[in-house]
Amino acid sequence: FRSALAFGLGRGALKTMVENKLSKNPFLKLVQTSTKENPLLVVILIKLSCFPETVKNFGSSMLEPITWWMFVLATGIHGWTFTALWTYLGVDTATRLKDTTDSVPADLRLQVLLTLALINGCVVSPLSMFYWMKTLKKQRQPSQVRKRSKKK
Repeated sequence: FRSALAFGLGRGALKTMVENKLSKNPFLKLVQTSTKENPLLVVILIKLSCFPETVKNFGSSMLEPITWWMFVLATGIHGWTFTALWTYLGVDTATRLKDTTDSVPADLRLQVLLTLALINGCVVSPLSMFYWMKTLKKQRQPSQVRKRSKKK
């Protein structure tokens, strides 16, 4: 709910302030270019990035091609997976705290889920962002070369 509220405020009442704060950000300028081509992929990549949620939500609100349904879908995908993981971890922890005999066996599913989350957070997400940024920078460079050659 807070993410949708931030997105809505960024598109509405706080639009000027958000634009003033983020418009000079070189990363955001690269993202704006990519958003026109594939807005759903961009919003999912932003949600899975390592940036703070405030930047993800307000930054997404500045990208016009991203619609409400895309933002809500990406937020749901991102939030659902981690909510399920942390809930499952909490249930397992509560079970272990109640058991005074230490007879609760290790939960293999939980270990696999935590390992996958670790791999995603430390490897997959950063590499995805790196590849995306590298691609955006390559797309930007030819247009800068053309502009320089026209000036001469």
